[in-house]
Amino acid sequence: MEQNITFKKGSWRLNQDPNFNFQLNSVIMWDGGDEEELLRVGHTITDSRSWVKVMTGLAKKAEKEGRMEHAIGYWRMAEFFMYDGEEGKKATYQKAADLFYQYYREYFERGMVE
Repeated sequence: MEQNITFKKGSWRLNQDPNFNFQLNSVIMWDGGDEEELLRVGHTITDSRSWVKVMTGLAKKAEKEGRMEHAIGYWRMAEFFMYDGEEGKKATYQKAADLFYQYYREYFERGMVE
């Protein structure tokens, strides 16, 4: 049985800053983020440091609750706003990548994604 991959549609007002708002929408649209969760916290992001703090907090919470699709997106986007050379950047990237390949293993094994 073949399964189609679908993407969400829409746009949300999650942050007053256009860049953060765009990236938060990307978390929902492409990275498996939960729109209700991001609606609750999006306004608290004011700079790169607060972005990383919020995304890391959401990632840990989602992972603890077994919501791996959300955790993957949050870990990935936490790393996105970390500066090159910043402590934890490589580990955060690796965490997101490892969870991604574990969660979507079947897609790769079945040849749906290369």
